[in-house]
Amino acid sequence: MVFYSPKNCPIIFFSLSLILLINTNTSVQTSDNDLVHEICPKTRNPTFCFQILGRLTNGSLPELCQAAVRPTRLLAQLAADEARELLIQGQYPAMNERFKSCIGSYRQTDTNLSAVLRVLNAGQYQSLPAEASAAFAEAGACDRQFKRPASEPAQLKKGTKDLEDGCSIVLLISRLLARR
Repeated sequence: MVFYSPKNCPIIFFSLSLILLINTNTSVQTSDNDLVHEICPKTRNPTFCFQILGRLTNGSLPELCQAAVRPTRLLAQLAADEARELLIQGQYPAMNERFKSCIGSYRQTDTNLSAVLRVLNAGQYQSLPAEASAAFAEAGACDRQFKRPASEPAQLKKGTKDLEDGCSIVLLISRLLARR
């Protein structure tokens, strides 16, 4: 059986090209994944970080920062919706002021994350950690409302934790960008 013949030449060329293309794409993926593998273990919740960033097929630090901010802003909005729902339901009337405060904190977190994107897009990397730190601090403000008696409802506590985890990713990437 002869594998090489002038008729098979285009097929062999195509096969080799495809193999080279796959290998090149894999090496690019590996270097990008190395960046994600460098970042995620340093966050508050590495598993959560890999869920947020692990699907990226390529990404520089600025792109990873944007990729982390988007779902974290969504988490802030979802947490605010949860607090609003608890307020509307009226199950915990003694906690209404706390819920209102949480809604404000979540909104401010979203505003701060929006500022992270604005500063990032302007290329002002030195200002990123301050904006990301402010978002992280606001994300945890709701939990601090419940240090007094009357514990935080579980669904609100989970929303706050997820939001803080997202903010920790943004903060870490922001610090790395500021060192550039």
